[in-house]
Amino acid sequence: LELQIVPYLAAIGYKIFGVHEVFGRLIAIAFGLGTIGLVGFFARWLFTSTVAGVAAMALYAIFPGSIYYSRTFQPDGAMVFFLVAALYAWSRWIVPSTSSGQARTWRGGLVAGVLLALAFLAKQVALLALIPAAALLLGRFRWQAVLVLAASLVPLALYGPYVAAHAEWHWASGILR
Repeated sequence: LELQIVPYLAAIGYKIFGVHEVFGRLIAIAFGLGTIGLVGFFARWLFTSTVAGVAAMALYAIFPGSIYYSRTFQPDGAMVFFLVAALYAWSRWIVPSTSSGQARTWRGGLVAGVLLALAFLAKQVALLALIPAAALLLGRFRWQAVLVLAASLVPLALYGPYVAAHAEWHWASGILR
């Protein structure tokens, strides 16, 4: 039911180097390491402390769930990566930064929207990201952010009927309905 990002990347590696299971695992490890780094950047920005960033990275790196999903050939690692990246980009876009003095641009919103859409497509459980995204909107409402949030749901809304039309299992089409 998910957009097969990890198998697609592995298939590209198979085409180039031949079929070796190691490519799937290396892709999962890359997403896992990327998530560890993103958690660190997010914590450093959130708490304005490098120590907090390093502590968050270390704690996330040793959690059993992150270890498991960083080594399995499943879409979960990609979903977590895109979800953390989306929430980080969304937070940076919505919450004004007094230290950098940078104005919010559509580019930041576009990045956040694309990352949200990729997280939703990677695994539908990522729709839970709508809760913190909406909570940030309640505090700092901007109509542009509502548009970005709505647009990030469009790819999933288009992909769902496509999958339901050719899913081999009846329960799969029932979930999407």
